[in-house]
Amino acid sequence: MMSAPAVCGQGMLEVKDWSSQWWAEGFPKVVKGASWLRVMETGYFALVVDTEKVSVPHFGALKEGGNWRSLPAADLKLSVAVNGKVYHHSGARAISRQGGPRLVEAGNLFQRADVTGVTFVSKDGEELEVAARFETVVWPDRAGFIFHAEPIKGKPWNNAHLRIQLMSQGKVFEAKGKGATVSISLEPVSLQEVKVSREVKVQGADVMVEYDDSLNLIKMNLDGVGPEGSGNDILERIPFVIQNDSSKEEVVRLMFEKTGKGLRGRLGSAITGISAILCDEEGRSLGLPVQLSKNWHKRFDAGPYQGSWFHGMSQVRVPAGEVVKLQLVLAYAHWGGVAAASHAQLSLIGWGSNQRWEESAMGAWGESICYEPEQGQPGCVITDVRPLMVKGMKDGKKWGWTSNVGGGDFFRMEDADGKRYFHRAVQTKMYRQGPCLTEVEFRGELQEGVDYSVMTSVSRSDDLVRGIYRIRLDVSEGFDFSRFVFFQVGADRYNFTREKRFVLGDVSGKIGEYEMIPRGNVYHGERMVVSGKFPWVSLEGGTDPKERDQGAWADRGIVVREWKAVLGGKKAMPCFAQRGVTLGGNREYTTIDLVPPVGVTRFEKGDYVEAVLEYVVLPQKADDYYGPNEALRGALKKDAGSWKMMFREVSQNARVVTMKSGTFLRTFPDVRVQSVDDGVDFELEAGLGYVPVTVMGLKGAVGYELLVNGEKLDQAVHGNDFWQTDYDVKGETWSRTYNVPMDGVEKARIVLRPTS
Repeated sequence: MMSAPAVCGQGMLEVKDWSSQWWAEGFPKVVKGASWLRVMETGYFALVVDTEKVSVPHFGALKEGGNWRSLPAADLKLSVAVNGKVYHHSGARAISRQGGPRLVEAGNLFQRADVTGVTFVSKDGEELEVAARFETVVWPDRAGFIFHAEPIKGKPWNNAHLRIQLMSQGKVFEAKGKGATVSISLEPVSLQEVKVSREVKVQGADVMVEYDDSLNLIKMNLDGVGPEGSGNDILERIPFVIQNDSSKEEVVRLMFEKTGKGLRGRLGSAITGISAILCDEEGRSLGLPVQLSKNWHKRFDAGPYQGSWFHGMSQVRVPAGEVVKLQLVLAYAHWGGVAAASHAQLSLIGWGSNQRWEESAMGAWGESICYEPEQGQPGCVITDVRPLMVKGMKDGKKWGWTSNVGGGDFFRMEDADGKRYFHRAVQTKMYRQGPCLTEVEFRGELQEGVDYSVMTSVSRSDDLVRGIYRIRLDVSEGFDFSRFVFFQVGADRYNFTREKRFVLGDVSGKIGEYEMIPRGNVYHGERMVVSGKFPWVSLEGGTDPKERDQGAWADRGIVVREWKAVLGGKKAMPCFAQRGVTLGGNREYTTIDLVPPVGVTRFEKGDYVEAVLEYVVLPQKADDYYGPNEALRGALKKDAGSWKMMFREVSQNARVVTMKSGTFLRTFPDVRVQSVDDGVDFELEAGLGYVPVTVMGLKGAVGYELLVNGEKLDQAVHGNDFWQTDYDVKGETWSRTYNVPMDGVEKARIVLRPTS
């Protein structure tokens, strides 16, 4: 019953159905002088919280083209009455490792954040001993305000009452009660108080359903759902029904919840690689989004939201009187028998810092590449990076966490005095979260007039971790600098491996080999310009600087797949430089930086960089890799630990597309083409592992097949479990992504066509 509506666009998101949250001027612990303003903005409204004062300086509906800074303040009042004495909130305690303003979960639909350590004082100046939090939740068209307070352990209260009041544009909203939590939920456009409609019924086998007015959603707990399949091929299918008994269309907001006891992966670490796909009754993906957030950090003093949990957030528009039948599919390690790609926001509550952390995974055996876009802890964007399907850290076992060879950064800038410009106003946009391809953008500014964007991707495959980055820098106001780095392998203050040498080359092969000089916090040697196609660097001989028993190790490298730049008012080629770094006493290592040409210390108005970078993680030894890719295994036996492994990636993954029908769009991170007459026909030359292929502009979500050299591509293990469908809200069309095996294939004729 859902497949037909989805084909014509019913039930899908609309243009304004989005939300985002970020620090207005960058994370204040990193950006000196930045205000503690946390912004939550949607297509309909904006909500800004001052997390120091626990106030709401901006709140209300946004007109088209409007700015959140123009919105009026709302008057927030929190109070606790104990034994007849009233205490009013007066702000919040300073941020700490486990407390202060915390990001709980975030994505394109649902935002959730809190402020712990809210303080309360009576009129006569007495401070209340209390453990209190103020929490905000946001959907595209709804906002929730939650106040939680309880006595400090060992000091019970008597006859306590909580009260929350919000005054906005002359209207007053209030909730009070004797419990530990009170809340208000609003529709900011109409400025009306709202609840979850009880005329919407949700049912599913082995599913516990709960209506949550404070979060504005219907929660579906899936802990009772059992898996099908075995080993890495397990997945879970949850058929469920939404019935709208009301006389109007309802936006049904859903939380698919798993706690630690409900995570059923039998190999590895199931929670690290979950993909969630909303399907029709036959298990065919519909392109309805499921936002992925999760946690696995456990420290009980962190309070709520620590521990293991997974939340998949979605919303479905259901017409009046309609019944919609859907199926949620949870994939863990594999999708169609191949390591799935996923990207999720990972909550750090229970770990510390408690700001935005993003995690890309291939399979479900630990993190693959992690990002901290606001640079809150290590002062860089790329943090932990781990090789795929090699012997595990410490115990050397299969299907587990592998060694961290991480560290990397984008757009590192220092002024003439060496002062670092940290990233500000960083917004995260999730376009695709898997299981065939991820596409997540970090967008912000370095200073006024210097804007940047980084689009990150990983894709489903069985060989290597490849982080693909489409980066863009735009300068609208000229500025001077002493140092500028477009991209680093290794980061100034975060690196978990020390390499011995690096090799520089292009598509023709090796250009030169150089010793790594890991010391001094200075550049060593000359800047190296590569004018040939596909400039690349291979970092080799990496070891653990702390000399721990960390299991299999890996080497790293970077390929410049595309490059366009005007720097200092002139066209510029890619330029590499080696920088020695000393960190924490005797911790010495090296970064390879992608930098401006020699002599360029000022960017002019109109300067820009547009590039596609491929960050590759290579096993050092053939015996370390236990995955199924025989082509990689053979190459490792011949060239492991050598620059030739990197050159294999450069030359054999240099994808070439020849269109017969449809329009070519790009080759990385996916081969992307635009359909004509609801199909495409093209030839693909070269490619390693499973090459992601995306066809845009399709008229429906279902009813297509992909042919490769005349044979129907069918990688299904459980049925319909090997492609990915996404919906384009603006174009009201769909896309499909497949992963085409290209090892040993000289040329593939690829045709997508409707099945009826």
